[in-house]
Amino acid sequence: MAERGQVIGFENGVVRVEVEDGVWLRQLVSMRRQLAAELSRISGVPVSEIHFDKKGNYKR
Repeated sequence: MAERGQVIGFENGVVRVEVEDGVWLRQLVSMRRQLAAELSRISGVPVSEIHFDKKGNYKR
């Protein structure tokens, strides 16, 4: 999965991930809760939500 998405931001417990394409976007969105829990566990930082954006759609 790391090859298909890149963390582009973190603020107030919300991780923003830019995803390579629509297929991976749908797959990762369906796993959002599990991924947030695993990120919290691994990092030791509370992650309340993950927002996924298709590459090129996120305005920085």
